Amino acid sequence: MRKIVLRSSAAFMLLFGLSTMAVSVSFMLNLFEIRKPEDHYVFLILFISFLSSFFYLFAAYGFFKEDKRTTIALFIAASVLIVAFMGLLVYIFLVDLMN
Repeated sequence: MRKIVLRSSAAFMLLFGLSTMAVSVSFMLNLFEIRKPEDHYVFLILFISFLSSFFYLFAAYGFFKEDKRTTIALFIAASVLIVAFMGLLVYIFLVDLMN
């Protein structure tokens, strides 16, 4: 049962990491003119999302190999995303004050 949970977690993290990486790169490089409908994106958030995708892929590998460092990688990813969210809130308030 434990192997099934670890393998399914690894598969989920692999799919989530790859999809996060693909969407982040598509928005940053404007592949397929994906930014056309809305042209205002915060590059910092896109970069943090791209950076987090590497942590997700490392976590997928860690789940597959039953590595203890997987928890640390996911904790770092969560911490980076929380800090980025706080930065996004500051950005939103500053843009709101300027308008």
